[in-house]
Amino acid sequence: LRGRRASQLRRAALIVAPLALAGLIALAALPLVRGGALDTQLAYKRIPPAWVQAGRGLDRQLPQNTRAIVLPGQIFAYYNWGGTLDAILPRLTSRPVAVRYETPYSDLHAVDLLTTVDDLVQQRRLVPGQLLPLLRLMGVGAVVTGTDDDISRSGAIDPAAAAGVLAGQGLDTPDRSYGPVRQHPAASGDITGVVALPQVRRYDISGARGIVHVDPAGPATIVDGSAESLADLAAFGALPAQDPILYAGDLDPAALRAQAATGADLVVGDSNRRREFLPESTQQNLGVTLGATD
Repeated sequence: LRGRRASQLRRAALIVAPLALAGLIALAALPLVRGGALDTQLAYKRIPPAWVQAGRGLDRQLPQNTRAIVLPGQIFAYYNWGGTLDAILPRLTSRPVAVRYETPYSDLHAVDLLTTVDDLVQQRRLVPGQLLPLLRLMGVGAVVTGTDDDISRSGAIDPAAAAGVLAGQGLDTPDRSYGPVRQHPAASGDITGVVALPQVRRYDISGARGIVHVDPAGPATIVDGSAESLADLAAFGALPAQDPILYAGDLDPAALRAQAATGADLVVGDSNRRREFLPESTQQNLGVTLGATD
């Protein structure tokens, strides 16, 4: 009798276990059936035409051997129409696009300069005439800026503030505008006021060095510092427009002496410090300078 009961229990288990597993699979798939598998902040039905048109415009009109840059950048790409995590513009054009992002994928020289420039915009620290020389050094042929960020998630400053920063650098009248024009109030505590802006704007930049370019043999400008020292040079109107720029940290003593013998200028800055950098923030993202024993 006990053997028959054990056999019946085994048969019941063989039936119940697959049914229970099927039930768990069906329960796990319920969000797919209900259309809620994707978080609402990531869901979108289509890419807005303004961004599509902006990408096509770059394909047709961006000068060869230059790149576009998105200012202000984003820690993660969240828009009021959905979240893409990666910025949308590089996916809509075949032309090079630089945009600040949370993860530094590129060569650290390039990441340092891109982050420095974006921080100047995001933190509203630019002085008159500082931005364009830096953009030309980066081979930028167009600045693209949007007003549809979900700034609670993207990390970017609000559109009204960004427009004011760019206007202060001579980027006040866009060369191309895409999408509907809407009123954008200033962020809380700001006195910028309400600004009427299209969804996407493009400002064309002339005089870029070019992504691939040939510099004169010299004399060079040797910078003992980081990209912030390049930004400081631009603030004083002293960033070379054509002459080669070298980092002292990339040269050995013999190369430094050889450059000095040809009449190179040496710029000493205090920017190449030991301090923590927080790539997940556009504000207050540098720590205190560490001492020799820290």
